[in-house]
Amino acid sequence: PVAMQFSAAESRAAPKGVPLVTKQDVEASLTASLNALNTDYIDYFLLHETPQDAVRDDALEFLLQAKSLGRIDKIGIAANGGYLQTYSESDLSDRDVVQYEYGPHWPMHDNWLRKFPSKMHIFHSCLSGRQSSSEHQHDAAQILAANVAKNPYGKVLFSSMNIENVRRNTQTAILSQGT
Repeated sequence: PVAMQFSAAESRAAPKGVPLVTKQDVEASLTASLNALNTDYIDYFLLHETPQDAVRDDALEFLLQAKSLGRIDKIGIAANGGYLQTYSESDLSDRDVVQYEYGPHWPMHDNWLRKFPSKMHIFHSCLSGRQSSSEHQHDAAQILAANVAKNPYGKVLFSSMNIENVRRNTQTAILSQGT
């Protein structure tokens, strides 16, 4: 699967300092990504760290049209808790995905699954802030298994600079899904 994120910080700023995401911004971002990836569609187009009031109607209309044409499969937001709080379920009626940091360091995010029940949830950074030594690997396995169990219809992202940790963590995620 191919995914991309558009950051509001990359777009022009409104007079009060709030970035405005325009049709030109998302169209240029989508076109550049399609060209760079040498593909004709994107699985996920996520507006990154973008408050609800910063997305102009023309930008959203363009994304929805690109989705209807098969150039984008799913539209969503990637946000920290502060930005996510600016959205309601009805604000996201035309979005498919919400991505946010999740794990033991962000217990306040437990309510996002309840607040946005109809959306695919992508958890990221669930192992963030942990030590990566072998004695902490069991903790990582437990955290990953708990996150996968909590988000059975979504995705859980994790990373490591240590390839063995990636292998073990991937195996943990697979086993926790029962596949």
